[in-house]
Amino acid sequence: EKPGRLYVGLSNAGRSAKFTLQAVAASLLQSGNLESIGDSKSRDGYSTLLMYFNNLRELGGAIVQVLDDVPDSILLYAKLRNEEAKKVLDYKELTSTRTQAEIVDILSDLSKSCDSKEKVDVVLATNMVSVGVDVPRLGLMQVNGQPKTRSEYIQSTSRVGRSEFPGLVIVSHNILRARDRSHFETFATWHRRLYRDVEATSV
Repeated sequence: EKPGRLYVGLSNAGRSAKFTLQAVAASLLQSGNLESIGDSKSRDGYSTLLMYFNNLRELGGAIVQVLDDVPDSILLYAKLRNEEAKKVLDYKELTSTRTQAEIVDILSDLSKSCDSKEKVDVVLATNMVSVGVDVPRLGLMQVNGQPKTRSEYIQSTSRVGRSEFPGLVIVSHNILRARDRSHFETFATWHRRLYRDVEATSV
């Protein structure tokens, strides 16, 4: 009756966390750009990638990758798949360092469809995206590292798949972190009980 969300868990076993981040982002951005998906309305929800980070330090390190490594990987994947490469990467940061006016402008830009010249390709966000961000067209999300709490995970990933576009959430786990490894190993079971043990909110 209503589109939901598909959660996909990835492990970086044998690769670094940085490589996994840029490889996944590049593949998703290139795939969401393909006209073979259908008309612009059909692919609109997957033309903007929402990237979630647990802290500002990790987000700051990812900016360089989005500007340098991701475009290089897009060219590589497009060549391997015999596709036309996605050219421009316009990114925005949605963090607590932004002013209220800047946040309003970013949310306005996120509402623009994939046909718009001012559309946003990538959004780098921290946990502030979990509350107050309601952009119906968003359907694609990459979570880099397991969020600290179950409630934060639910709130953040609920930003996609809120309208006619089913949400696709790719969760990249750093296998060198015990907590991430545990979540990856119990990924399917944990998600079947996602709402069972949500932490109580503080007063």
